[in-house]
Amino acid sequence: MNTPERGDFFQSVRGLVLALTTIALLAFVLPSVLAARLQQARVSRADAQVRALADRLQAAGFSKVIQTLQSQDIGVLTSLGDPILESTDRTWIAARQAPLQSYLPLPADAVNPDPWLRALQVNVGARQKGSRVWVLSAGPNGIIDTPFEAAGPAGDDVAAPLP
Repeated sequence: MNTPERGDFFQSVRGLVLALTTIALLAFVLPSVLAARLQQARVSRADAQVRALADRLQAAGFSKVIQTLQSQDIGVLTSLGDPILESTDRTWIAARQAPLQSYLPLPADAVNPDPWLRALQVNVGARQKGSRVWVLSAGPNGIIDTPFEAAGPAGDDVAAPLP
């Protein structure tokens, strides 16, 4: 009959410790890596979405509609989705808002929420002050970091300009 030697026991314990350590590392590292990749994929989708909407707005005659919007004192057009409730520039929140599809005939898929299920924003009121108009997603944090009359997006916002 074979009797286990003392070294066999320690080798099996070392093997068990190595296996448990590997499992623990995978349990902590793998989810964060996957979450980072998921977040990057969402940002990429949001970028494609705001660019596509900017192109569709341009093709639908946005430049002709902006005068009507200004005469009605509308500052922000919004797509479908949860409303944006926070912004570093309160103008985004305080401006009179209207649904985007009320003013331009766009297909339903053009006004879908961003990847975080929030409404896209178009700062039409900025044009009146000579500033750039943006199609904007508030990004992962859900807070608009871009100033209303900005020359470019800020923070984690994802935006595409309208001419």
